[in-house]
Amino acid sequence: MHIVGKILIGFILLAAVGLFVLAAAVANARHAWMKRVRQEYERPLAEVQQKIVEMEDGDPLETLQSRKANPRLSLGLLRVGLHDVLVDRGRVWRGCVPQAVDQRGVTVNVPALLDAQGQPLSPGLKPQYRVYVFEEKAAEQGGGYLGEYLVNAVDETQTNVVLVPVLALWQRQQQRLAASVAAREPWILYEIMPRDTHEHFSSVDQPFLPGIDQAGLRALMPNVPEEAITQYVRHGGPAQDGDPPDRVLIEVRFVRETAMALDDQGRESVRFLPGQTLLLDWTAANEQIRAGNAEEVGRRYNRELRDYHYYFHDLHRQSLWLYDRVVKLQQDIGYLQQAADALQTQIDARTNEIENQLKPEKNRMEGERDLVESHRLALESELAKTRSAIDALLAENRRLARKWTALQTRVAEEIERAVQAAAQP
Repeated sequence: MHIVGKILIGFILLAAVGLFVLAAAVANARHAWMKRVRQEYERPLAEVQQKIVEMEDGDPLETLQSRKANPRLSLGLLRVGLHDVLVDRGRVWRGCVPQAVDQRGVTVNVPALLDAQGQPLSPGLKPQYRVYVFEEKAAEQGGGYLGEYLVNAVDETQTNVVLVPVLALWQRQQQRLAASVAAREPWILYEIMPRDTHEHFSSVDQPFLPGIDQAGLRALMPNVPEEAITQYVRHGGPAQDGDPPDRVLIEVRFVRETAMALDDQGRESVRFLPGQTLLLDWTAANEQIRAGNAEEVGRRYNRELRDYHYYFHDLHRQSLWLYDRVVKLQQDIGYLQQAADALQTQIDARTNEIENQLKPEKNRMEGERDLVESHRLALESELAKTRSAIDALLAENRRLARKWTALQTRVAEEIERAVQAAAQP
C-alpha cells in the first residue's frame, strides 16, 4: 500500500474516533435535554392537554351538584346549550321590514345573512314555512305579537316573501297590522313560538329567585292582568295557604345518602349526600320524606309556564265560538225585533180600535146603561107604590071580610031567633 493511503487511513481512523466522541457527547446532551424537557415541559403539557379535554368535553369526574354549585363551561356544554337554544327557539330573522299588504298577503323584506367571508346567504325561508311575527320594538314602546303566518311565496332573491295569516285576523288585528306596515317598523320572525321560561325573569346568581321587580314587569307587560303580574312576582317566594300542589315546590334536605333517578326508566341516577338540599315537586318530595330519605325545609311558589302557541289557537277557537254566538244572538235579536215590531203594530191597531171604536161604543153603552138604570129605578119606585097600594087594599079587604063575617053572623042569629019565634005556638 502506498504511504499516502496509509496516512489517509490513519486520519480517517482518528476522525472516526473524534466523531464517535462527538456523537457520544451529543447523545449525552440530548439525554440531558430530554430529561429536562420531561421535567419542565411534559407535566405542563399534560395539564394543558387535560384543560383542552375539559374545555372540549368537560370534567368527567364533575358531579351534578358541583356543576350546579360551580358551573364550568365547556365546548360540549356550549354545544348542548346552543342546541337547546335552537331547539327551544329555532331560527330567527331580525330586521324584517314590511312593504305592503294586499290580497296576496303581507310582503316582507328579509335581510340576507352573511357568511364568514362576508358573502350574502339566503335567509332560508321557503314556501309553507310557518313563522311567528313580532314587532321588533320593545313592549313598553307598543311592540307586540302580530300573529302566526305561512310563507306563501318567495321571490328569486329569496329576500322578499309574502306571508299569509294562519288564523283569520279580527278587525282590531287587521288595523294593527295595517298600522305596523304603514309605519315600516321592523319585525322579528320566529321559526318556533318563543317558550315561556323562568330563566328570562330570574337573576343570574340566583336562577330560581325573581330577578325583576314588579314595576319592571309592568313595563314589560303593560296590558297583562294584575293577577298574572302577581304570579311572576311570587315565583320563587314562599308558598301560601291555598296554593294548589302543582304550583308548589318543596325544598328538602337529605338525611342520608340517597340515589335519585334522572329519568322515568331509572337508567341514570344522581347520589345525594346528607345535608344536601334539592327542590322537588309535590309528589317526589313527599315520596322522599315518607321513605325517610329527606326532611322538608321549606316551600316555594312555582309559577305555571304557559304554552302561548296553544293559548293563541285556543283563544282563536273561543273567539270563533263567541263570534258564532254573537251572530246567532244578533239573528235572535233580529227575530225578536221583528216580533216586537209586529207586536207593536198589533198594539197600535188595538189602541186605535180602543180609541176609535170601543171607547165610543163604551160611552154609548154607558149611556144606555144609565137610561136603563133610571128606568129601573122608576119601575122600582112604581113597584114600591103598587106594593104599598096592594098592601093597603089587602088590609082593607081583610077589614071588609071581618066586617062581612060579623054581619053574616048577626043576620044568621036574627034569622035563627025569627025561626025559633015562629015555631012557638
